[in-house]
Amino acid sequence: GAAKQMVGWALAQARGKSPVFVSAFSYGQTAGHGKDVAYWLGTVSQKGALLGSRGGPPITARDIELSDMMSDALIAFAKTGNPSTPEVKWPKFDPQNPYRMDFGERIEAVPVDKGVFFYIANPDVKVGFDRNLLF
Repeated sequence: GAAKQMVGWALAQARGKSPVFVSAFSYGQTAGHGKDVAYWLGTVSQKGALLGSRGGPPITARDIELSDMMSDALIAFAKTGNPSTPEVKWPKFDPQNPYRMDFGERIEAVPVDKGVFFYIANPDVKVGFDRNLLF
């Protein structure tokens, strides 16, 4: 799924010269593919930004705060190549100690799922299915 693709991309990019920064968006009921865009772009307060033209949930102070922090990180990245800000301390992706920045109820660096990371980092490992293990 998306987590495997993200880790695979990060590993491939980490072989290059530029630092890599990985994130995930897990905030509330709005988490899902593409739901973070309004937060990154600072447009969450615009009518319908969270659910397209159907309206959306009421915008809260937390929505605005999260959006401000995310858009500040995006601007910092555009300016400096590093998304860290005084409020968001974003670690570079390190294949030896992989972390991602999670934008959710809290903004924090969290370890990349070790199971996902192992299979991406070791593509020669075969994952089998044994029907005898079924109940």
